Amino acid sequence: MKKAPLLRGEVEVDTGHFRDKRNGKGGPVVAGKVLVFGLLMRGGHVHTIPIPNIKAKTLVFTFESRMVPDRIWYTDNFAGHNVLGVSGKSFIVSH
Repeated sequence: MKKAPLLRGEVEVDTGHFRDKRNGKGGPVVAGKVLVFGLLMRGGHVHTIPIPNIKAKTLVFTFESRMVPDRIWYTDNFAGHNVLGVSGKSFIVSH
């Protein structure tokens, strides 16, 4: 399998979860959900990566392994994304 290119420039970052049915229970730790980390390079590639949890170590490793060091990235105000601001410029988008 060909390795995906590293993302550069402006990148949008978010975490989310999927499940086969909606039962009204919220939050990323509910059993049966598949957690994903998504990165979208504006005007370019998209990476969606299944992740085992939303711990800082997992998010930082996934983030750093998919992006060039000097980057500009955007995310929402989820507190777990605060650990990602180790290099590059970051912007919080409230939605």
